[in-house]
Amino acid sequence: MAYGDGEVDTTLRESWHAFCERVKEAGDLIFEDAVPTDSQERALGFQYLTRMLGHGLERMIEHTDVLHPNLWRYMSPTNKWGGDNPDALYLVAPLDGSRTYRIVGRRGTAHYHVFSTQRRWEDVADGESAEAARMTNFDLETEWDGSFELWIGPEEHSGNWLRTTPDTYRVLVRQFFYDWEHEEPMTARIELVDDAGPPVPMTAERMSEGLQAASEFLHTNAGFWARWQEPNREQLNQFVDLQERIKFTGGVPGGIGFSCSFEVQPDEVLLIEVTPPHCHFWNMELGTYWMMTHDYRHRLCSWNGHQATLEEDGSVRIVVAHRDPGLSNWLDTGGHVYGHIGMRWIMADSAPLPRTRLVKLADLDTVVPPNSRRIDAEGRREQLRRRKIGIDRRFRT
Repeated sequence: MAYGDGEVDTTLRESWHAFCERVKEAGDLIFEDAVPTDSQERALGFQYLTRMLGHGLERMIEHTDVLHPNLWRYMSPTNKWGGDNPDALYLVAPLDGSRTYRIVGRRGTAHYHVFSTQRRWEDVADGESAEAARMTNFDLETEWDGSFELWIGPEEHSGNWLRTTPDTYRVLVRQFFYDWEHEEPMTARIELVDDAGPPVPMTAERMSEGLQAASEFLHTNAGFWARWQEPNREQLNQFVDLQERIKFTGGVPGGIGFSCSFEVQPDEVLLIEVTPPHCHFWNMELGTYWMMTHDYRHRLCSWNGHQATLEEDGSVRIVVAHRDPGLSNWLDTGGHVYGHIGMRWIMADSAPLPRTRLVKLADLDTVVPPNSRRIDAEGRREQLRRRKIGIDRRFRT
């Protein structure tokens, strides 16, 4: 049977064509004046759009049923955006803020857990946070084997409970891993407490709405994160405080975040030095102009407080470079001249701002102290091997 034989053919065809047009228009973002023009960044820009589109389709079509929610991986090594954290595993599920849900699972052994109910960014007033409520692993009550039950809803509940508000639209579960090789991810499921019956089959109306929502998600979010670094470029190669800019997103839960927009040429290195405070968790990550982390499975593009090698005085020295500088804590640019560096202090007694110096790679050995922590080629290969083991353990199939 051909087009026109079905009663919803026109609706679906028009919706699909409108969706394709909006997706096509999003490609213009890659050619805005502020975007670097080298071929790698241009190509990566389109990878950024495909990832954002894939996420939008999954979020707006596959995971919209608040009566039959599922926890799904919000980010992964191949689907990431928005300054994702290489140390984290993200799970998310849609909610109706007026209903009651229950998450049942086993906590696992990740270093830091954050459960939060959230509102949409566009519904958050200035000075407010997107989080309606938050609970960490320090608050979570578990049984002897790590099993737990967490209630989510507007009415207070004994035991573990996360409050929702009428405009709450999702629950976000973040697990932050320190010892990648040994910490175990959580197992969990979510359910609506009331019996909602079986899910409603897909309809032309729902599909049309989903396609429109996915295309708008692509435009709104892709543009937002692509332009995130523009204010930072006024202080190029310097860290700036992100507290006000990230508050409404619910980012860096329980901590303080910094960001640095960098520009490092192939014959240069950006030297970063700071003495970590007493804290529960810290990390530093390297990302692209498009606010996606590099391939953290195969490149040394992040360090956390468990992985990094400290200097004798307790400070940490991290080097952003295109080639291995021989110092222990190398952030590999992967050939990117431009990008961003994110940093988080979580549950810290202070929040020192990292110091930066842009120097020539040829001059590095004369700039750093002679007793700086170093690593040989075999040690570097072992760092990378262990890194991949940790990622495979976290994102197991």
